[in-house]
Amino acid sequence: SRDVNKAAGYMDKYIANTDSGPEVEYLRTDFLYVTSKFAEARTKAQGLITQLGDKVNPRMYRMVAYTSDTLGDLPAAKEAMTTFFNKADTSMVIGADYEGLARIDSKMFDSATKNLAFQYYKLAIQRDTLAENRAKYAGEAADLAKKLGNKQAAADMAALVYTTTKNQDQSDLYKWGFANYSAGNFRTADSIFCGLYESKYPDAIYGYLWCAKSKLAQDDSLSSMGLAVQPYQILAQKAKSMDSVKYKSQLLESYFYLAGYYNNVKKDKNTAIDYLQKVLDLDPTNEIAAKYKNVLQKPPKQVTPPPKPKPGSGAK
Repeated sequence: SRDVNKAAGYMDKYIANTDSGPEVEYLRTDFLYVTSKFAEARTKAQGLITQLGDKVNPRMYRMVAYTSDTLGDLPAAKEAMTTFFNKADTSMVIGADYEGLARIDSKMFDSATKNLAFQYYKLAIQRDTLAENRAKYAGEAADLAKKLGNKQAAADMAALVYTTTKNQDQSDLYKWGFANYSAGNFRTADSIFCGLYESKYPDAIYGYLWCAKSKLAQDDSLSSMGLAVQPYQILAQKAKSMDSVKYKSQLLESYFYLAGYYNNVKKDKNTAIDYLQKVLDLDPTNEIAAKYKNVLQKPPKQVTPPPKPKPGSGAK
């Protein structure tokens, strides 16, 4: 119940009825920590490490790490936590321990060490069995990735969250796909949106939208391979059948892409004009569509042939 005074009374009774030894001293150290006496807890833990040597419970190193972190001594915190992992049996290590080292690294002064935090966040998520804990670690990692501008780390974390969550939802899948798109992993984003998202959520527009964008990002600047043609055709069909008003922007994006592709790549002006007309049907005041439609509909300029040379003229 977080009643420190009541807990202190029970601890005193326990100690009075227990043989003295390291376990009692560990308990005293833990109690100093939970009562926010961090400096005293660290001193007590360091004393036990010195006194007991290799026989000390490795969690005393973890205590030194946590208290040093709280007290702002990050180098000491990192050293102690690293020693804990080296000495502790695997069964003793929990997800929160990896999160602890991740948080310590995330607060270090150099970017290289800060980025080391992501590997520990991954281990924390893999190690912990509670969904709320994994979500917490992932949230911390995502915030750090955003702060550091590390888009690849954000994509890796999103993948780990999705693949280790039992009951993934639409938001988890979207975040995984979008994180990869943002990191420039367009093929991975393609497989997520065009594959998983569209099949799992066929009535959601965003799978079709980001499938098209992911395909487009894999093409060259002229879209000469036409990778996004079919995805944009499907996006237009879905947006129109679902709600052409709500998904107006998706329809316009599709029609403009297709108009450009058919005009610039396929050299099919009539089809390009048809798509520009679709834009105008949806948005009659669209100046860009009107401008390009007008340009495409203009008859080609008549080229006047050069005059025929008069008889007897020409070079000699």
